Amino acid sequence: FSPDGRYALSGSSDDTLKLWDVNSGAEIRTLGYPHHISSIAIFPDGRYALSGSWDDTLKLWDVNSGAEIRTFAGHTNYVKSVAFSPDGRYALSGSEDKTLKLWEVDTGAEIRTFAGHTSSVWSVAFSPDGRYALSGSRDNTLKLWEVNSGAEIRTFAGHTFRVYSVAFSPDGRYAFSGNLDRTLKMWETGIPIPGGPQGQAIIVAAGDTQRQNRALNRYTQDFTERMYRLLNKRGFQDDDIHLINMWPQDIDLDGHPDNQRQDYNLFDPEKNFTEAFAQAASRIVSGQQFIFYIHGHARENHFIITSDYELSATRLRDLLATLPAGVQQIIILDSCYSGSFLDELSGVPNRIVISSADATNQTWNTVNASFSQKFIFNLRRQDISVLDAFHAAEDMIKIEKKLFRDQTPWLDDDGDGVYSSQDGRLAAKINLGCLVAEGCASAAPPPAIVHLHEQLNFESSQLTLWVETSPGEDAIHQVRAVFVNPEFVSKDYKGEATDFEREEVNLIYNPAQTRYEVPYDGFWNAGLWRIMYQAQNKEGVWSDIVTGEVNSNINCNPCVKMSKNQSRYNAANKDELRLDMLINGQGALVDLYVALIFPDGNWITIAFPFTPSLQNTIQVYQPNVEINEQRRLSIMDFPLPTDVAKGNYQVCGILTGAGNDPHLPENWLHIHCADFEVY
Repeated sequence: FSPDGRYALSGSSDDTLKLWDVNSGAEIRTLGYPHHISSIAIFPDGRYALSGSWDDTLKLWDVNSGAEIRTFAGHTNYVKSVAFSPDGRYALSGSEDKTLKLWEVDTGAEIRTFAGHTSSVWSVAFSPDGRYALSGSRDNTLKLWEVNSGAEIRTFAGHTFRVYSVAFSPDGRYAFSGNLDRTLKMWETGIPIPGGPQGQAIIVAAGDTQRQNRALNRYTQDFTERMYRLLNKRGFQDDDIHLINMWPQDIDLDGHPDNQRQDYNLFDPEKNFTEAFAQAASRIVSGQQFIFYIHGHARENHFIITSDYELSATRLRDLLATLPAGVQQIIILDSCYSGSFLDELSGVPNRIVISSADATNQTWNTVNASFSQKFIFNLRRQDISVLDAFHAAEDMIKIEKKLFRDQTPWLDDDGDGVYSSQDGRLAAKINLGCLVAEGCASAAPPPAIVHLHEQLNFESSQLTLWVETSPGEDAIHQVRAVFVNPEFVSKDYKGEATDFEREEVNLIYNPAQTRYEVPYDGFWNAGLWRIMYQAQNKEGVWSDIVTGEVNSNINCNPCVKMSKNQSRYNAANKDELRLDMLINGQGALVDLYVALIFPDGNWITIAFPFTPSLQNTIQVYQPNVEINEQRRLSIMDFPLPTDVAKGNYQVCGILTGAGNDPHLPENWLHIHCADFEVY
């Protein structure tokens, strides 16, 4: 039936697909002539029809015109069943070839295959929220699958013959199956119920208080996205999560901001917080969980939300007081001074307060590793409690003194406002989304770095870094390396003026070697370099950090390196392009040059403070510069214009001796080029 109930669609072994008027019974039209139709579905808004047939394909049809739009090819035997996802973005098919396949409706692209049945798949269905799939098979079983990962969650066994038909109940709590053994069976799916028992959450990205100061913003976006995805895995639906963020985020990693998930944009912060808590309070009941996670800048007893608004500890206490009694509260505060909130939030039973730092210490490092990175990574595990995840992050910070200095995370769950040996008894029984004793919703394991290059001694500034991951390339979104040079010293926190820049590169997959790799030529300083590798899967889940070491025997003097904030920039979104020049050496007098090479091969040079030259003309960026230490110079920092040429660019830094002719390569003391793409 069409969504409005006015029309019916039928498919037949007479090779026709027909549309009918329900009220009159009249045939309206025939939609093409596919081969022996075995299954049909109608798009959520009624515009399209989908057919599965004995020619091993699915076909998409325009209901109004009857025209065929596209064919989905990839099965190797009859297609027995088809279904649209609730949002219409995806199609699901079951086949005689024993598999299910997920397809992108707009392009016809095959996204993934679900393999596990031992005989043909006769029926498929999406859960009401589109996150799960159900299949019935000739092997006498039903299977429940996670759509995003393709993971098999569980098998339902009990029928004595072929399962011909399956369906979800409207709330997704139950599955139904019809069988050749003449029975109808009802099963508990065990999946989280939309709007169900998990509760409510508020996530606050407070790391972008000024447009011109976005140093912390990418870390804030990263960790709030991680928390959002984690809560989704724990059964929190989008309507259960209230996201307060100045900028929309790309939660589903499709390259586009998820505007529909941005609930409040901080134009009126006080109103935003009041409404978010009012919404959460109206939708939560005793026995459920409320989770509050915030990441950003702070001072004592105040989170800095925007340039003219701060969320005080007192105001947060009053907002939390609007929640119903009996709600399990988990409050996670990630900033400097976050421990200063504990005393104001004390005295409430069933509340766990976690801070990434103590009440007075300014040390708070996000550059190379982070409390949230370790904490959220461990929270994903099915068998780990809030206390276990906290201790894992706390232990990392205690061990990595070079990175974290005196940072000290705190936890209070006995209501006295301080972190002591008495704390942890409640947190040991709790996991996000469930009580540990009751078991938590399963989640696909995070990716892992399974092999990396060994420690090396070398005398060249360039080395190819590589790692292997598990799973392989098909399931990986990106792999990155973060560098800690031998001279790294954790800097004092200076509020919004803190420099959160770090040296980071993305590794590229090499199919010939079945590994991720990148040539890196920034090992300037002699000594032991630490390289921290991390992989992210296509669900947005990051692996734990794996550390490698490189022992450099060079001491570059002088050296230059070009640094960029991204490897790819979307001009349509006006992505921020930030290019810096790093120079290093002792007692060198040099002229600095910066060249920007365009996709068509032409180039310009840039003079300080940002004066482009004529095309293919050399001008000095800054002459007679004495280098006595490592310095970072900002070359450009602005949103890309929408009409910028698309393609691959290079930006190069060149050092010559002061007064030497830059046209002669033999006068170049050092050169470094960085690649980036505009799309």
